[in-house]
Amino acid sequence: MLRLIVDEFWRLQRERVNSRELDGAKAYMTGSFPLTIESPEAIAMQVVNSLFYGLPLDDLQNFRERVNAVTPDDIQRVAKVYLRPDRLSVVLVGNAKAFASQLGAVGFGAFETVDLPDLDLTSVNFKRSGTRAALQPHVPVLKPAPTRPAYQQSPIASRPSDQPSADETAKAMALLDQAIAAKGGLDKLRAIKSIVAKQTQSTHRPDGETQVETTNYIQYPDRFRVEAPDIVQGYDGARAWMKDRGGVHDAPESLARDAALSLRRDVVALLLAAKDGVLATRLLPDVKDPEGHVSHALELSAKDLNPIVLYIEPDTSMVRKRLFTANAPGRPVVEEQFSDYRPVDGIQFAFQATQKVGPLSVERKVTDVKINAPIDPTLFKRPAS
Repeated sequence: MLRLIVDEFWRLQRERVNSRELDGAKAYMTGSFPLTIESPEAIAMQVVNSLFYGLPLDDLQNFRERVNAVTPDDIQRVAKVYLRPDRLSVVLVGNAKAFASQLGAVGFGAFETVDLPDLDLTSVNFKRSGTRAALQPHVPVLKPAPTRPAYQQSPIASRPSDQPSADETAKAMALLDQAIAAKGGLDKLRAIKSIVAKQTQSTHRPDGETQVETTNYIQYPDRFRVEAPDIVQGYDGARAWMKDRGGVHDAPESLARDAALSLRRDVVALLLAAKDGVLATRLLPDVKDPEGHVSHALELSAKDLNPIVLYIEPDTSMVRKRLFTANAPGRPVVEEQFSDYRPVDGIQFAFQATQKVGPLSVERKVTDVKINAPIDPTLFKRPAS
């Protein structure tokens, strides 16, 4: 991964950014910008940032126009000026014994380590004054060597191909088939048309905890409704809406996009889309968590869907975790763990799930679930009042 990141810096030096990639990045930046100025506090923070960096306040008014004006040539010009992969200083934190021997093979032949007691994050070389770094399994600090760059771009032929080999693809599809079989089998999954689940949702924030009872309606492939005591949210496949004590409101377009994405990220939808070839399937190296638990890892992605990694239990082939990057400011990593699987009409259903996004944690415990129960289609439509 480290090698690939730096190789991308080199590639920006010599190749123009693909127009399609640039258009996607611009669409994200312009689309998410309103979320950063939704409240007076957020606007004030933007103004403070502009003043701090000496930027004209007009920049906030014409942000979208300036982003949309960026061209591939602009990207390459700026990359050549400011991206200097031959002068990188890279800091890796962890047990150096586990990865120091691999650094030379990926181009980082010159590095030094800083023992944790000698670490000073305010120092240029990360070392306390008067201390000498020794090779210890603590905080490796990779710095350019005096006579040559610390990183040399590896030959193109030695880098991982964008397309997995036939053998890698076969292994990925075998793992996918195991996960589908463990979930209930392909025929059972394809037969799912709707799910109605009652659950207790507990939200844990740094300032406290809240708990609410909800009823969730999902109608595949693109409709859902969530009922809580004081609010109802819905999505009819095109438009998102919400109803609270103040009446019925159209949700922002960004929420409609998030609603559509959340349905595509549903585990059943992911497994079926991967099986049908709608999503690219890639087998990743096994992952070991801090407790020593090992999981198989399967990456699913598409041109219009950021990669999603499914962690699959080696013994049961059940999906125990889902990991992806949210389309939100800061691109936070969303981690959702599934447990307490029970059979419901031949489908293994996770009766407990915990989602973590930064300091926010949401725990869901299902109290009742029905598969393919009749649902009035008007439930998903925006009510008149």
